[in-house]
Amino acid sequence: MENENQKNKNYNLFRKRFYPEENIVSNGLILNLDLGNYSSYRGTGTSITDLSGTGNTGTLTNGPVFSTENRGILSFDGVDDFIDVPSITSISGDFTVTIWFYTTATTDVNFKRLV
Repeated sequence: MENENQKNKNYNLFRKRFYPEENIVSNGLILNLDLGNYSSYRGTGTSITDLSGTGNTGTLTNGPVFSTENRGILSFDGVDDFIDVPSITSISGDFTVTIWFYTTATTDVNFKRLV
């Protein structure tokens, strides 16, 4: 029977085949909310921690629902759920916003409201 250290070593080697190390560019990053990362969101509560190091912690407002599906997702009701992040004053000049989302709506989607 394998000892505990060998089991953990084998698990971690196997795990990386399916969950590769993250290579997030951090130079200039001002907000990183990651539902799949336990350090960012623990699956309960209304606080979501910014992983960028700038301290832009968000608040889940009006009850978005968390699921562990796809390593962590939030479902918004389409009416009044949102993540409130304090005003970020360090932005100047051009910048890029990236968001991954899935919608079942086929008409009347207001994408401007995502940011």
